[in-house]
Amino acid sequence: MTAQYLRMAARYLWSRKGRSFMTLAGIALGVTMVVAVLLINGAILGSYENLLAAAAGRADLQVSATTGFGFDEDLLEVARQTPGVAVAAPVIASGTQVVSGDRQAGATFYGIDRDLDQQIRTYRMTAGRLPEGPGEAAVTTDLAANLALSEGDGFSLLTTRGLQAFTVVGIFDAQGTVRGALGPFGVITLGAAQEAFGKAGKLDVIDIVAAEGEPTGALQERLAVALDPQVRVTTPVERSRDMQRLLDSVVFLLTMAGSISLFAGTFIIYTNVSMSVAERRRELSILRALGLRRGEVIASVLTEAALLGFLGALLGLAYGYGMARVMADQATQQFLAGYGVQAAAVAMDLGTVAAALAVGVGAALAAAFGPARETVMVSPVEAMRPAENPGVDPARPGWRRGAAGLALLAVGFLTVWLTWPESEMLSPLVLRLWGLMLVVALLGMVLLLPVLLPLANRALLRPLLTAALGVTGRLAADNLIRMPRRTAATISALMVTLTYMVAMGGVEASQMATFNQWFEKNIGWDMNVSSSYAGIGALVEVDDAFVQQLAEVEGVRLVSPQKMMRVIIGDGDQAFLQVFDHSLLRQYSETMLEEGSWPEVADLMEQGGHAVISPGIAARLGVGVGGTLRLPSPSGEVAFTVAGIMTDITPYGGTINIDRRDYLRYWNDSTASNVAVLVEEGVSPEEVKQRILDRWGDTMPLNIRLNRDFWNELKVAYDSFYGLTEALTWVAVLVAGLAIANTLVTAILERKREFGVLRAVGTRRGEVVQVVLGEAFSMGVVGGLIGAVAGLGLQRAMVASSELINGATMHWVLDWGSLGTAAVVALILAPLSGLLPARWAARLDVVDALRYE
Repeated sequence: MTAQYLRMAARYLWSRKGRSFMTLAGIALGVTMVVAVLLINGAILGSYENLLAAAAGRADLQVSATTGFGFDEDLLEVARQTPGVAVAAPVIASGTQVVSGDRQAGATFYGIDRDLDQQIRTYRMTAGRLPEGPGEAAVTTDLAANLALSEGDGFSLLTTRGLQAFTVVGIFDAQGTVRGALGPFGVITLGAAQEAFGKAGKLDVIDIVAAEGEPTGALQERLAVALDPQVRVTTPVERSRDMQRLLDSVVFLLTMAGSISLFAGTFIIYTNVSMSVAERRRELSILRALGLRRGEVIASVLTEAALLGFLGALLGLAYGYGMARVMADQATQQFLAGYGVQAAAVAMDLGTVAAALAVGVGAALAAAFGPARETVMVSPVEAMRPAENPGVDPARPGWRRGAAGLALLAVGFLTVWLTWPESEMLSPLVLRLWGLMLVVALLGMVLLLPVLLPLANRALLRPLLTAALGVTGRLAADNLIRMPRRTAATISALMVTLTYMVAMGGVEASQMATFNQWFEKNIGWDMNVSSSYAGIGALVEVDDAFVQQLAEVEGVRLVSPQKMMRVIIGDGDQAFLQVFDHSLLRQYSETMLEEGSWPEVADLMEQGGHAVISPGIAARLGVGVGGTLRLPSPSGEVAFTVAGIMTDITPYGGTINIDRRDYLRYWNDSTASNVAVLVEEGVSPEEVKQRILDRWGDTMPLNIRLNRDFWNELKVAYDSFYGLTEALTWVAVLVAGLAIANTLVTAILERKREFGVLRAVGTRRGEVVQVVLGEAFSMGVVGGLIGAVAGLGLQRAMVASSELINGATMHWVLDWGSLGTAAVVALILAPLSGLLPARWAARLDVVDALRYE
């Protein structure tokens, strides 16, 4: 019987190629978005976890610093002596630049104890051995290939003192255990790494292997008690959760875009299946009269929907995979690099395939069941009679539907309001709950819209169309509410798309406005010099000697060393620590403040013992101006008094500024991530930049950004990120356009006889076109108005919650650009989508149309 249903379904769908193709396209686009979002989310979130899991090897636990710049190497012996520890292997880790002749490449290098490290990680050597002494290195096969290196060749490694020579003594498989999400990789001896990267007497990580039979949890607690508070003991996967928190907001935005496209695609399925059932009403009733049971009729309709859903899911899987690969590359280049990782390889998995099939087939079946059930509930005799009012929904929406819609809207808004944190960061669980509540609220609007549509028609659409088009306009307005549920479903597809468009456009405008204000106040230097830049500070720090030599370059008026790194604060999560010499900083810049006066705050920072924090940190720790902030340092926990609350544009969970004198005192570290440079009055920054490059070109590769270049690079990064969301939005717009066109085609088929009558009594073809385009225009007006209002509300919520999600400050602005784009889409896309159906309706053969039942 199933095979028979499939043959019937295939035959019917093939006989309606045009509408079947539109339905298939809608399903495929919806599934494409869902698959792309699932795969890109998996690649983004999996990148850091893959890195840590691969780099950690067989380690059960890892000891890492909370202070941002390593920890005392004496803790290694404490860890070894802790009961239950089988192996404790020290590691220095740093990203750096590798130079071989005229070739360069970025890579991650580990400093290791050769004997201990091989008990943690597996090195599949293809040539040579692991390093044993200073000046020796082993590299992965891909790094060797990039730089044309072989065993015995020399290369230079960028260090805090410039380029340092090393010799390749071994090459190991790039796909081995130590290969993580950072890509090219190499190892040198522990002592060589400590010297090269300015970490004498320090370690970055201790990899721990538990003794056989030792519970990991118990050992973790024992190590936490035995070791210094400046370190934390975690599993490799637990360390990846810091990155997951930072990337949650990105994943949320991408998931929301995919959900919106699926939302619109579902409505296309609904309208097509509805028409399929209505058009075959007599055929299905004859089958009922011949003895076919209700369940068998429903099964035949559901089989058609399932077949379309399955084919659409397969297409969506292919297109979604391709789209995810492109997005992963863009994500790595534009914003993941700032976190120090690259997206993991996009890989299709059974879970994604199952999700795609569930979405495509499930949405089709869900949309088909209601119309199929309505058909079989009518007696065969009644169903075989010609419809008295073709194209009119016999089941008008009642108060129950409206009440259900209001209830869902209330649930969505109340849940967000009740879970809105007052003095803490938003947890990933609550963020996902909010995403769910957004869907609930949108569903509520969909249920409420058929009830509101007649009211909107009487109050706005009929007067507007009658004034513009006369009798044809009034006819278009009346036709719009003949099938209010189907029309509302189509309008909802457009409404949801425009809601996201307005919200995301407004968020981008708000973020850019805040960024522009921040840049004008905070970035007053002429150029910024670092050894190698990767978005968050430098890969390799520079030392005092370099800063002093930089100050002696002709044309340089002032140099201001700065430090940027991550630390673990009181709530156990990461924060971004920035170190400035405020006596120098106030000569060329200021810190944009949300609370406090800059001259007074700068005075307090110069005195020492004070900190400026972002609103995200204030919310996480529940501390304000005048309160006490405690930071871990190599000298122990240090208390700072909060001098002010600053604007923070970084999405790293919150930022803390302290003075360089405090940092030197408690961290005992004089290196700098980068150096702000001011030139003498009348001297060209470009000329000074060239002098600096000439001075260090052969000994230290430098990255020098002029003020405006830095602004442009950051703006490009913002634009590229929002470009990803815009691409998803425009696909959803395409889906909404298909929904409108499909609804109009359905309406024309249902009212084919009616159009024939209009043509027979003298209605011109142009007037028929006006009727159909008037319906399309009305859908655009309603969808545009509701989408604009809902989008502004969603933008307001997203801007207000930004500091609670990722710590970034955002000031709300009204973005006329996104509102204008939404208006153009609503008022032009809808009529354009209806143009072909309108022309088709105008060209119907009158005699054939009058015979249609």
